Amino acid sequence: MTVQLVYESKPHWPPLAWIAECAPGSERVVVRYGPRVECRPGWFCEAIWDGAFADGDFDRSDSVFGSGGRARPEGVVFVSSSATVDRLCSAEVDGRTLVSNSLACLAAAGSLTFAATETASLAVWRSTARGIGKHQATLPCENGEIRITIHDNLRWDGRALAPVAKPDPKRDFTSYDGYRGFLRETMAALAANLRAPERSFALDMISTASSGYDSSAVTVLASEIGVRDVITIERSRYGRDDSGMFLIEHLGLDPVVVERRPERVRPFLDVPLVVGDGYGRDVFLAGAEEKLAGRALFTGYHGDIVWGLGVEGEESGREISRGVGISGLSLAEYRLWIGFFHCPVPFLGARDVAQLHALSRSRAMARWRLATDYDRPIPRRILEDAGVARAAFGVSKKVAGLLPSYRPDLDLLRERDPAAAADERRWFADHAHEWWRRAKLPPLWMDAISALFVSALRAGWSVVGPLVDGSEASRSHRIHAWIGRLPPTRVSRHLFPWAMSHAVRRYADPD
Repeated sequence: MTVQLVYESKPHWPPLAWIAECAPGSERVVVRYGPRVECRPGWFCEAIWDGAFADGDFDRSDSVFGSGGRARPEGVVFVSSSATVDRLCSAEVDGRTLVSNSLACLAAAGSLTFAATETASLAVWRSTARGIGKHQATLPCENGEIRITIHDNLRWDGRALAPVAKPDPKRDFTSYDGYRGFLRETMAALAANLRAPERSFALDMISTASSGYDSSAVTVLASEIGVRDVITIERSRYGRDDSGMFLIEHLGLDPVVVERRPERVRPFLDVPLVVGDGYGRDVFLAGAEEKLAGRALFTGYHGDIVWGLGVEGEESGREISRGVGISGLSLAEYRLWIGFFHCPVPFLGARDVAQLHALSRSRAMARWRLATDYDRPIPRRILEDAGVARAAFGVSKKVAGLLPSYRPDLDLLRERDPAAAADERRWFADHAHEWWRRAKLPPLWMDAISALFVSALRAGWSVVGPLVDGSEASRSHRIHAWIGRLPPTRVSRHLFPWAMSHAVRRYADPD
């Protein structure tokens, strides 16, 4: 049975959101979409990939960022990003199969709801670090369940939805030149795709840079395909300098300087970010929101695994495991609302991580190894080959993301968005009975008790600290480190259902 795609525009939706409704036995799949989704007879997408845009063969690539659907004789193939920081969401509702690139869109269309006390979502998002086929793929709701698919595609054959593995070409990364050539060629193909005149919407590019390895190496690669604007953050956690300005100036690019805590933001900005990963870690990128719309954002997420040294003799599979890190996942929903593609460059060829670890430990790369705890020979060589001085980057690992489970970060988020903070408190107060019913203290109560303890700790340290440590900067670092070891704030563990209660409203039909 040949399946036909039927389109229905939703101008009031987030620009890049889409949902497909599949009914068993029907020859039609109805696709509802936001205003910047590209729709063609036989395929639709919000994506860039390493092939000709006009051909629409993104389902036949393993180097694709974004998502979409492609009708084939065997059915409709729904395509997920090659990077595990994006996902496809699907559910069975009233005899229909729904597939979407947006969790909020799917929940709204299927009237799927989440209990205020639920924490299963946090386990699902954390599990994506295990990689393809190893993550927790089912997200329970109060009235159903949602399937989460990362990296793999899905195929609707007119009767049922089933996972389909992405192409897995064999590549030779045994030499630096071979890997560097692959990155150069693939980046150039991505740039050609996004610049294709056949696109209905013009796209541009933007990159990120810091004082570390990954994003800075990506910026060198991005500069070779025409990227001019580069986002950099001035200060990381504990106020340490994390600026990539040295690289931006060296390459003659244009800086977009943002604060770790964006000052000029719209209310409830955190909602789509929290829907992404349960916390909203990457909120600092909101400082560049005006520059992100209509762009492909090149980042260095996953460089710690792909470009690290690994462990000699380890068995590295092809599932794109990220260890315990899920940085970048919070952008999964946010980017659909703002209208940009997220392109974490280290995911290109990431299934061959064992080859890359062997390359990093090889004799040929010895010149670019420093034998330190923070050592990544491949990005170091990329940067030094571009003329960047060795002492200018990669000195230490710094943290830019904001984490609401870490009390100082939660305080920053609340100060930045008082309207959302007030709404959040009302929401938790209104749902307090759900915790009482389970014989548990509500999150606001737990956090009030915790806040008293933290206040006492800070007050005591203000007296004892100068006697123990004469450096004000060092004292600040210590108190932040101590507070960071405290149990997570209870409110932070339940931000996801609060955020979802707001996010689904973006998909309500106008009056």
